[in-house]
Amino acid sequence: HVTDAYAAAIDVYCSEGLAGRLLALSLGTGVGGAVIDPGPVQLILHGRSSGHLGQMDVSLEDPAPIGPDGGAGSLEAYIGLPALIARFGASPDQVRAGLTVDSEPVRALARAIRILHAIYKPDHIRLLGGVGMMLTGCGGGLRSLVDCNLTCVAIPGWSLACAHSPHHAACGAARLAGGCVPPARPHGLA
Repeated sequence: HVTDAYAAAIDVYCSEGLAGRLLALSLGTGVGGAVIDPGPVQLILHGRSSGHLGQMDVSLEDPAPIGPDGGAGSLEAYIGLPALIARFGASPDQVRAGLTVDSEPVRALARAIRILHAIYKPDHIRLLGGVGMMLTGCGGGLRSLVDCNLTCVAIPGWSLACAHSPHHAACGAARLAGGCVPPARPHGLA
């Protein structure tokens, strides 16, 4: 069983020629995630995934929004596409314009990334999916929010980038079906 988040992460890992650990957040209708280690091998913590990252509580203030799973303050409640449409409007331009460094969804995402640094210690973070592509304009500001007093266990020199294609999941599924994944290489080497 291959999740969209895992397939998208595989495509990014392979197409960018990454080394080290990749944390890929697939931001769209929901929020999914995959953690890929050199090989690329997925880190599996829960069932067949790296955990339910979209249900992580990143509450910013009370009352916290309620996510689709019923949990208060979930990342999905802030940055899932239904939450963004409810907050900013239905057009992609309205959503993109609302995703500023000062907006609650971006601040909640920064908080989630800070937590994920402490849990997974990624070398690379990629924001994938349609919402990930919309975040391209605030990447530098998002990075600053994450870096401000970031835990010392975070990997020095970690990278952050947004999706460059809406087709990462499809391309990753094709790579997996064709057996096209890079061989394992030592952690941290290009």
